[in-house]
Amino acid sequence: RQTPVLCTAHDADHLAKRGLRTVVLDSTLLGGKLTRVPCVHGEGLIGRFMEHGTGYFIEQPGEPSLYLAGDTVLTPQVRAFVEKHQPDVLVLPAGGARLDVGGHIIMDEDEVLEVARSCRGIVVANHLEALDHCGGSRSSLRTKADAAGLAERLHVPMDGQTLSFSRAA
Repeated sequence: RQTPVLCTAHDADHLAKRGLRTVVLDSTLLGGKLTRVPCVHGEGLIGRFMEHGTGYFIEQPGEPSLYLAGDTVLTPQVRAFVEKHQPDVLVLPAGGARLDVGGHIIMDEDEVLEVARSCRGIVVANHLEALDHCGGSRSSLRTKADAAGLAERLHVPMDGQTLSFSRAA
């Protein structure tokens, strides 16, 4: 319980009441810049019941910029953020997860491909084959990325695989 838990101001009180030591993230992180990007964890009726989260855009000197999308569907705000900031690396939830009612609660394969088309950066798809309610598969997304000419920039890692990126010169 003494390990610091990095969180948003929105979550700090909730976590602290459970005995956790919270550190609220602000606009700086280890000498770099941190930008919070709100996200929507669900569409339609199910979206009304899901807690919406946050993504983070991390910029560190000498490192590629990184957008960690958080659990989100593709919203106009996420689209606009990606198109404006053009992150070097984007990590997107790609499993198309659904519950028994309502629309999906994270991006599906087509939304991930749409993001990849709208940016110049490397896209890393996660949440594939992670949970029983994620319908997308790694092989399906790889096939679609290849057909769309995006296979060079869209990475679909295997469990335990490590990816490393460097800043373009």
